[in-house]
Amino acid sequence: MTGTDTGARYIRNQSLIPVAVATTPPVPRRIHVSLGIRSEALAAGDLVIRVLEQTDDGVSHWVMDRENFLEVPASRQWVQFEKIAWLRDDTTRLFVYVYVMDGTNANGVVWLDNVSVTALDANDDYLVEASSGQTGNVFEADNGMMTVELYDPRTASINVSVLDHAGSAASSTQATVTALTSKKLQVGFLEKGHYTVQATITPAGGSPVVKTWTAAIIGSPVATVSPFGVFSVNSDNPLAEAAGSRWNRYFIHFRNVISSGTTFRYTGSSNNARSEWLSGSSSFTNSMLYLPESVDQEWIACLDGIPDELLPTGKDSTNRKQWEYFNDRAQFKAMLKWVLTDLPSFVHYVETGNELEWGNWGGTWAQLGDYIKAIREVVDDVNAEDVGRDLKLIGPVFAHLSTPAYPDPDTSPDSSYGFANKYLMLDDLLRVQNVVASLDGISMHAYGNGSAPEDQFLTRLDGFRDYLVSIGAGSLPVYFTEFGWQSGNPGDWQPAVSETDHANYTARAWLLLLSRADDYQIEAAQSFCLRHLSGGGLDHYSFLNPDFTPRLPFASYARAAREVAACTGQRRYLYLGADLRVFTATGSGRTLLALWTKTGATRVTNLPDAATAARDLYGHPVDIGTSGKQVSATGAPVFVTVTGEALGAYVNGPSYTVTRGSTEPVEFAEMIAPPGFSLSGSGLSVPIMFDTGSCRILGRVGAIWKLYAITVD
Repeated sequence: MTGTDTGARYIRNQSLIPVAVATTPPVPRRIHVSLGIRSEALAAGDLVIRVLEQTDDGVSHWVMDRENFLEVPASRQWVQFEKIAWLRDDTTRLFVYVYVMDGTNANGVVWLDNVSVTALDANDDYLVEASSGQTGNVFEADNGMMTVELYDPRTASINVSVLDHAGSAASSTQATVTALTSKKLQVGFLEKGHYTVQATITPAGGSPVVKTWTAAIIGSPVATVSPFGVFSVNSDNPLAEAAGSRWNRYFIHFRNVISSGTTFRYTGSSNNARSEWLSGSSSFTNSMLYLPESVDQEWIACLDGIPDELLPTGKDSTNRKQWEYFNDRAQFKAMLKWVLTDLPSFVHYVETGNELEWGNWGGTWAQLGDYIKAIREVVDDVNAEDVGRDLKLIGPVFAHLSTPAYPDPDTSPDSSYGFANKYLMLDDLLRVQNVVASLDGISMHAYGNGSAPEDQFLTRLDGFRDYLVSIGAGSLPVYFTEFGWQSGNPGDWQPAVSETDHANYTARAWLLLLSRADDYQIEAAQSFCLRHLSGGGLDHYSFLNPDFTPRLPFASYARAAREVAACTGQRRYLYLGADLRVFTATGSGRTLLALWTKTGATRVTNLPDAATAARDLYGHPVDIGTSGKQVSATGAPVFVTVTGEALGAYVNGPSYTVTRGSTEPVEFAEMIAPPGFSLSGSGLSVPIMFDTGSCRILGRVGAIWKLYAITVD
């Protein structure tokens, strides 16, 4: 790079980029500048993009008279950056520079890809930019700052406002807006939360134009712990870690392997699997885009289908399914061994396939069992020959946790494989064909039907555990490599929910899953997904927008991960009654108490005297009072800190029957109970209009908390 060891250093394109001289257009000429960039050993603020414009006479200016055209957050993974600029009328050529501002970063490395400068047609859109210095405007801190600048040369005014997660105006304790100049404003995020920054540009003549950006203030970084995971798909992996994800997943391009005698390579690459071993399509030509360089996460590599040269008779690239049975077992094993041997050392888990039961498998069902057993043989060979290697084979990766209670009927000849339902297919594969003996763990997807997680997500989870125990597989670790909801696509197989419910369901599902993790041997689970660029609707599952900025589910996931991470003791879930749900977790001398309702109704709930603070799903503080402490439970979990671990260590207490309109003597002195119950001294009562039936109460007797079964008659 040009420059000095102590000052800024730069690189630029060697040949000039020509542009036509303007013919006095009514609006400024515009260009779209984009590039992919990643870096190592560089810090925030070290990288900037500069664009120099020149006339035929050699007169130079930084484009739009701003030296730093783009400030690039440091990222170990490829990130696409783009911006529109306006040019002077006499500009005829351009140069694009990448500057490393701190030349003392002698070991820093920068990669560039797909540098593009494109002329745009004239239009009336105003040029406005929001910048925070953080990838996706995600702040791993308790506060943050963003600037919004109208950099269009035409006369216009700009006004900026900030909305909270509910779409209401953020309060003055949450966010502020300060004018730096008439066209540049500074937004201060004063507390944790998910925010939408809204800029209204009002031209001298014409209608106002509104631009929006989202931001998330998620709190200090947290050590990622199991089983938290997010399937990144088309995304910047460090944001998965920022959210609190320990586990991630990728697809291996096994299908792209070609052979030449006894040697193998990936299509279009050198003889090195690390050049093209992962999936992910984008505008980048470099397939290393999605290489997971972070060793801070655990990686599950899912096998793509076999290469075309291994296809059985009658199948070719035009009529094959994504996964097919092989025509030559020995050659299949040799090619797969080459792929698995060359996997990065930090990849420890290999999945057999992905949702093969929905017509993605091209062979018979018996052939699928043999296919998985052949993979097992290859994994064993790799582990035996590579000292210290310990690849784990997990599968069979169905889309649903099919059980006798949820058999998932299917009579389509394209996807039933001769079975009446998916449960029978699963049982045949694992038990009848004994594929379970070839697996080091059970990997499945845990989608429901778009309903609240307390419905199918939880009941399928419980039923699947019962099934594994029934076939003698209860001790195998379990990996749920996809589950989630989608908000915005009415044509998806899973019904759409609102973005608010998407966020609420995500947090609640994780609390439910954590309450089962130890007993059910759940080693890992992954929300689907961090960021998906598909235009077919899968993008509505994403936690991030296409520009990497956060949607509500990202912020709710990050909040849940941060609340629970330090609570490594007992994690338990209860339904108390009257729609009130309770999650407790212990650790570090405290109990985390989470409260919510399944229906989204508001339930005012008494809190223990030992409760010290509460936060909502996005990290905003919640007032619980100083005496007679209470909180409102809604569809979004509220997190309460309770001093001591006794609450989370509750034991079973006696049962009570309470008659409506009367008082029943009880042993507990304070309680967490469904709304309607009241406690006066040692007397428990409910109003005359209270519903009859069964419910439960958490009550304290001295220093001990107990769970009481209550019958109301």
